[in-house]
Amino acid sequence: ATRRIGLGHWQDRIPAVGSGEVRHLRQDLESMRSALVALDQRHRQAERLATLGMFTATIAHEVRNPLSAIRLTIQMLRQQHSNDTSLPMIENEIERLDDIVDELLGFSRGMTVEVQACNLTTVASDVRRLLHRQLEHSEIELSIEGTTQVQADPRRMRQMLLNLVLNAIHALHSKEDGERLITIALFADGCAVYDNGPGVPDAVRETLFDAFSTQRAEGTGLGLHLARLIAEAHQCSLQYETSPMGGAGFVVRGFPSPPSRASRGQ
Repeated sequence: ATRRIGLGHWQDRIPAVGSGEVRHLRQDLESMRSALVALDQRHRQAERLATLGMFTATIAHEVRNPLSAIRLTIQMLRQQHSNDTSLPMIENEIERLDDIVDELLGFSRGMTVEVQACNLTTVASDVRRLLHRQLEHSEIELSIEGTTQVQADPRRMRQMLLNLVLNAIHALHSKEDGERLITIALFADGCAVYDNGPGVPDAVRETLFDAFSTQRAEGTGLGLHLARLIAEAHQCSLQYETSPMGGAGFVVRGFPSPPSRASRGQ
């Protein structure tokens, strides 16, 4: 067993044999093997993320310049065609592209947050507005429950909720019968996204938030990873739990409340 480990063959578990000191030695070797497997996986993931960071920084720069030009053109068209209902839809999509660029930069530069008073009710409403057409096309009803304000970065919170709701939309595509429902629940110290889809199998929950972990052929495996990075940048935690609606639930808590007016005046 030690020779196989030394040669880099770490994937196969060491069979349980012997007794006494032999059994204890086997347990120690198995613990070492498991640690080496985990270390190797983290190393491979770090290499992939480093490569992704260099690539995305270039892409983000190349995308942001034409995006700014498109935004200016839309503003000019608004002055000339104020009744054109298609322009707000285009602006929504530009906002989503801008968020994607910020996500790419988050991977390449590291996640940073600008904490301020953040109305999560407004953030949740923005997410529903941005995803309106996608929700309508997928015949999904998205509801918002509760109201709250916390200390957080509003832009990062919108990115996090966008990724969690998009994850729920993709999960509900496999639901053929009955209503398709998503709820953004707001708490005093955070929020959650629940759906009534199939949920997450036990076998994949351990790696659910790992980069590049995905069950969809067309998925990147980065959405939930990014959502957790945003939560952790706020010193909070993002956890999976079974939804009260029977599907998947993603809950983030631990945000402080904004300072009161009295404390701000001191």
